[in-house]
Amino acid sequence: MSRSKNIFEVDASGLREVMGAVESWRHSAELVANVFDEFRGYDGRKKPSYCKVDLTRDGGIATLIVEDDGAGFSEISDIWTLFRTTKKRENASVSGRFNAGEKQLLATAMNAEIITSDQKVIFKNGTRSKRRIKPFDGTKITATFKWDNKEFANAIKQLTNLFPPNGLEYIVNDVKVGTPKQILTTRIELPTVVLSEVDGMNALRESWRMTNVEVLEPIDVPMLYELGIPICEIGKDFPYSMNVMQKVPVPISRDLVSEAYILRCIGKVLESSAFDGVKLLNNEHRLLPFIKGAFKYIVKEESLANLWKWMYDDAVAWSSDKEANIIAMEENMEVLPRGTFAPQTVDRLRNSGIMQSSYDMYGDKAENKRSVLRGDEGLSANAIRAVCPKCKNIFYID
Repeated sequence: MSRSKNIFEVDASGLREVMGAVESWRHSAELVANVFDEFRGYDGRKKPSYCKVDLTRDGGIATLIVEDDGAGFSEISDIWTLFRTTKKRENASVSGRFNAGEKQLLATAMNAEIITSDQKVIFKNGTRSKRRIKPFDGTKITATFKWDNKEFANAIKQLTNLFPPNGLEYIVNDVKVGTPKQILTTRIELPTVVLSEVDGMNALRESWRMTNVEVLEPIDVPMLYELGIPICEIGKDFPYSMNVMQKVPVPISRDLVSEAYILRCIGKVLESSAFDGVKLLNNEHRLLPFIKGAFKYIVKEESLANLWKWMYDDAVAWSSDKEANIIAMEENMEVLPRGTFAPQTVDRLRNSGIMQSSYDMYGDKAENKRSVLRGDEGLSANAIRAVCPKCKNIFYID
């Protein structure tokens, strides 16, 4: 009877099929994220001072080289062992958790070699070999891919959209990459994932922690980042990028996060910044798609009051009293459509006296106007005035 110490085997072709739909540049970014994590520190080993990326293409073959001067792999077998336990899982302030990034890259590459410490590991023609070499200070990974012009150009673009932690030099094709312009940094509570023990079993579990979130000017479109690594577009016309400084709950592809997480992040960033008197939004943003979902996470009255002052100072809530709505518009007030805010946000705004409806402000005028209409125009109690949105002429509906 033969035995193996491992109960599983991994087929590289099968892994390639599973991960092949993920944008090819993300596998390269995993190598860079590993260096960023090493710099932030999680196990007391030597930190790198730089991360250098070279990406070239010749005859349809792209060659990627990622090099750093850190401590290298702690165990050489980490290079080819999927999901091995790692101290990164215990630390919410580094990105790594799956221990799968370089394996995904190796599965999708044509050939690759990794130099670390005194070892060189070669992946070629579906085989793996290793040999001792002269000690190397750090890690150097070289891989080749069949990439077309579009894949190659996108990889260059995306690798320059990563940004390093302060103090680590990050270079892509001999150009030093900096960080986007920072608007502010705020501290909020968000869900993350960390390794914890329950009933004798270690597992990655959701945990709520306070973390810094950097609000940034977008490089291209507003993006959600995890520790400088782009995850996905924020969408819903939110005007800023956000960099979350702890693990974000993402799948192994690292390219999506729940809509609820994004809206919570927006809402809590707005709550914290508005509480501190920092104006991120104005009246040009007040009807954008992110408002309804994000504002329901804003619970501090002072934050809501400041946001209302900056965004809705000339607005009232829609009222079922149509005459009051018309008078509000005649007074150059914007009548916010029904559904602008979620029900819980409406309750907070109304209960705190921050938001008034058109009837709250102009109910008396509306009643007087209806009395005049009934007397002067001979109209019924149900008659209302209407204003043509194009010509502004007033007419009556009875």
